[in-house]
Amino acid sequence: MDIKPNDIPRVLERYPEVLGFKLEGTMSTSVAYLVGIGVARREIGGVLTKYPEILGMRVGVIKPFVEYLGSLGNTIPAVLDNVRPTSLASVIAQYPEIIGIDLESKLLSQRGFLSSIIQLTLKILESHRENAPNCQP
Repeated sequence: MDIKPNDIPRVLERYPEVLGFKLEGTMSTSVAYLVGIGVARREIGGVLTKYPEILGMRVGVIKPFVEYLGSLGNTIPAVLDNVRPTSLASVIAQYPEIIGIDLESKLLSQRGFLSSIIQLTLKILESHRENAPNCQP
């Protein structure tokens, strides 16, 4: 699982239930799912160190979070030519605890608010782009 030896105490302190798991069970399927959506194998140790609870999550629990986060990326149009869309796998690798957020009460209820902020930001960016079309970033 590529968890560094010095990080094992932190993982066990945060999620001691991991000691009762079989490697071939939920742990391996959740890790395989993360790798399958693009989280690099070299990042898995860091993901599990930051949020070891993933080891106990079934793919059926992780998948709705990933699908929802992926749908958010479809709502953000490319305004500037030089802006790359953020990789979902990269977001999960950097902030694995996002998978543990209560999807219904937190993320879904905030979507309208987040969308309005994104739309406002896009309007501001478009305005700046129109006012200074020859500016290079």
